Amino acid sequence: KRNWGFHLIIPAWRLDPEHVLPEQTSLRMLPEAIEAAFDVALRHDTAVYFTVDNLEWTSRPDLWNYTDPNQPGYDRDNARNVEWMDWDGTPHPHRYRDWGTPEKMPPVICYNSPKVLAEVSRLARDVIGPPIVAGLKRLAKAGKTHLFAGVTVGAEPALPNYETIERVNPRIARMMERDGVPRNRLGYNALTNLGYSKDNPPKDFAAALAKVNQDYISHWARHLAEGGVPANRMYSHVAAGAGIVGSPGVQFTNAPISIAFADSYRPGWTTYPV
Repeated sequence: KRNWGFHLIIPAWRLDPEHVLPEQTSLRMLPEAIEAAFDVALRHDTAVYFTVDNLEWTSRPDLWNYTDPNQPGYDRDNARNVEWMDWDGTPHPHRYRDWGTPEKMPPVICYNSPKVLAEVSRLARDVIGPPIVAGLKRLAKAGKTHLFAGVTVGAEPALPNYETIERVNPRIARMMERDGVPRNRLGYNALTNLGYSKDNPPKDFAAALAKVNQDYISHWARHLAEGGVPANRMYSHVAAGAGIVGSPGVQFTNAPISIAFADSYRPGWTTYPV
């Protein structure tokens, strides 16, 4: 009563057929990669599970490059698509992560920027959803719908509060210090889009930013469903170990466990033995 399965991470922003970088021309784009995954499932009678990674947008400078006119995608208005570190609209220059080694990446996405949300709708509904639906039809024709294990929407959402980074990850804190990057709370762009301001701040910053995180996941899930992906087979992905209200982790991510629950997907999270 058990079946082997495999997991494919879909880098939603990186392998979009409409935005191919020169170094990506030899790679399979999202629809072809999804089709190939279903090929493997059918050929080897092995279940397939997808994760739609919605944070890695290095290959979309047309959305985030607001600083360097000598690099692709430059547009000063792109500052509207990245997160700010104050009410005055000062963009924060980088996102940082540590998967064993601290890394500096393009700015944090503003999760409710109108331009970003329009691109999310297109990617989910028109690029990722249809090949998953086509794969489901192939499984149904073969009488093997059980080989579709589901879809995780997003990957450990976070709207970083770099004020707390020293407690959460001292290595990133040291890297930010070397880079001369301010260690500020982010989210002011998203809050501004929601009608907040310096004179009208949210009563609870953490709760307001948690809702921004949740709405970003929900937006992806709703439009994947519009593309035909079954809503009851989609799951969120919150870092449970960091998601306890009051913990340093959730003070940094603004992603408490509660945002794993929404009408547009089923709850899901990662746990860690530490």
